[in-house]
Amino acid sequence: MNPLTGTLGVRELRIECIIGVHPHERDKTQPLVVNVSIETDFADAAATDDVSRTIDYDRVVRMVTELAIDKEYRLLEALAADACGLVLETFPEALLVEIEIEKPQAVPAARCSFVRLSRKRSL
Repeated sequence: MNPLTGTLGVRELRIECIIGVHPHERDKTQPLVVNVSIETDFADAAATDDVSRTIDYDRVVRMVTELAIDKEYRLLEALAADACGLVLETFPEALLVEIEIEKPQAVPAARCSFVRLSRKRSL
């Protein structure tokens, strides 16, 4: 089957979790806004119209949400790195993962602070 490379993902996933380095950030949750893009081959999924032949973005949402809530990260960078690694580990068909995490309450004078991380599967 010929490759049919494309991108799937989620935009503006809202997660309430403990995250941050300051004491006031460690005692209550705050919102994060997460975008996840995953490059993969759609050929099999497109030919079969079967969700088991693609990356289920609902599963990605649950994984990233649970990771953010359970680990109570200090840094967005650490959460982004772990989330990218988890997606690549869980879905061998993922070729490239890009995650952007916004922290709306971090800088009062700005809409948000953010990190963006891309990881490519090493062959």
